[in-house]
Amino acid sequence: MINIIVVPETSDFIKSTIYSLEVYINKTLGVPQIKKRNVKYLAPFWLDKNKRGVDRVFYIKSMKNNKICLGNSFVLDNNWDKISQTRKFEYAHLESFGFIEIKDGILMKYNFK
Repeated sequence: MINIIVVPETSDFIKSTIYSLEVYINKTLGVPQIKKRNVKYLAPFWLDKNKRGVDRVFYIKSMKNNKICLGNSFVLDNNWDKISQTRKFEYAHLESFGFIEIKDGILMKYNFK
């Protein structure tokens, strides 16, 4: 099963995430287990009161130390706001965002009902 790492982000980091396609994870919050948990995608969870939740999912091109380089992004039909806490990253199944993977880095919307 493919997983997504959900990373809480403030609006201060919107440019580095959306335009530079980079996300940094503070090591004091833990070290992501990308390979062990079969994580291929990242979802920035925006903490801004006007834009709270996940609105897109990014393919993870690479990870080195605490820097994650992002690739393709996929826009969600509906904002996702199912994070259990906002102080640390967590993992979620790809299907919970309404996608299936058809090839590395390529997602397709899918209705699981």
